Amino acid sequence: MSGFQDTELDSILRNLGVTTLMFAGVNADQCVLCTLQDANFRGYTACCSRIVPQHSPDYCMAATILQHSASCFGFIVRSASLTHQLVGNDRA
Repeated sequence: MSGFQDTELDSILRNLGVTTLMFAGVNADQCVLCTLQDANFRGYTACCSRIVPQHSPDYCMAATILQHSASCFGFIVRSASLTHQLVGNDRA
């Protein structure tokens, strides 16, 4: 279920010089979590959006993405905060 499994994603990202990845998705406790974990294992900084449209039950979000991302794999950011920072950096 990982975006890295049997794909060229890691090679492409490394060739582009990418070191930080932002994660969001509809199945946060499945595909998003697996890809986030694989990114971390490969040395990327992982950032997960806290507020995303998703089909995962709330208890799965709390137990998997939110808790594990914050304590083990990277950090959690609110979508509005991220958007503000990205737009602000674009205008600089």
